[in-house]
Amino acid sequence: MSERSSSDSHRKENKIVKNIRRDLRQIAWKDPIVILLCILLVFLTFGSTMSACSGASQNRVRIELDAAYGGSDTGYQGIVNEADVCQNIVTDLQALLKKDKRFQVLLSHEAGTSSSVSERAKKINQDNPLFVISIHADGNPNAALSGMHVYADIPSSKNHEASLRLAQAAANAFTAEDWPVSTGYLYYQPYESDGTYEMKFVSSEDTSAYQLDTLALMKQCDMPVIVTNQFYVTNETDVSTWANEDGYQKAAQKLYYAICDYNGLERRSI
Repeated sequence: MSERSSSDSHRKENKIVKNIRRDLRQIAWKDPIVILLCILLVFLTFGSTMSACSGASQNRVRIELDAAYGGSDTGYQGIVNEADVCQNIVTDLQALLKKDKRFQVLLSHEAGTSSSVSERAKKINQDNPLFVISIHADGNPNAALSGMHVYADIPSSKNHEASLRLAQAAANAFTAEDWPVSTGYLYYQPYESDGTYEMKFVSSEDTSAYQLDTLALMKQCDMPVIVTNQFYVTNETDVSTWANEDGYQKAAQKLYYAICDYNGLERRSI
């Protein structure tokens, strides 16, 4: 650009600025109508900004994570404690979800604390998430038992269909890693003589109306719940695979993928 054209451009800009200043001086700023219009403009601008922020928040998927055990309540005790598994996976999954602004993550209780089923269910219902993922581990005197179980709300539950879809999404995320996963429902078969009970696992294909009890958290929550028994704390291979920093992070990543898939959202690398 030549010096002449540059000078002409500066003169035009100065003329525009002078015209704006002249027009502003001509406005009767003390006129009540002008004051009201300025106030209205501020409110409209502020309201639009707040509405956009509120809309973005309302559109986020609200998820509640439930560590089944924590604090002094250790759950199954094996090579590692069930509580350690629950807390580590919940903490890592919470961190992932917080990085993805499409989700709002809530906890049924603080990490490292114990809380009863009724206390957790009460908070969950007050928080009113879209769904709940309750993290557990498994244990058995038979140390050869291995693998993962994902339980959905039983077929007689109003939340059955949504819960089963989420359970299947979780199972698919883990089976992609060639990890054995069983999906279905958990019932309790009581023994009348001594008050004990036997757990009865039923595959997701069996929709029979069993007259048996199921998991208390599922019964007490108003929204879909899935329970993931991540692995057996009594099996050496399971523990060596999952009960470490890399394993916990990998489990959290798989559950994050399942959440994305369930909601029809793109998986993100975060």
